[in-house]
Amino acid sequence: MMLERPPSQAKPLSKPARRRALRRHAQARYRANQKAGRMSIVITVDDELIDFLTRTRWLEQKDVFDRAEIAAAIEALLADAAQR
Repeated sequence: MMLERPPSQAKPLSKPARRRALRRHAQARYRANQKAGRMSIVITVDDELIDFLTRTRWLEQKDVFDRAEIAAAIEALLADAAQR
């Protein structure tokens, strides 16, 4: 027997309200990162970097197309290098 979630009692947000809520969430994430001394940057990833991450086992072969897993692998690699 599969459990089903009861229908939500919350009224759906309008498009502008949803946009504001998403922006508030992003701003809160930014402030939390800033307070913790972290920052986000954009990097360009090519096949050579993906190959390096898989060869050195920072990234599993099944995750080579998953952006979140690639980002996590790069974060772990850099954190490890910073501690040495």
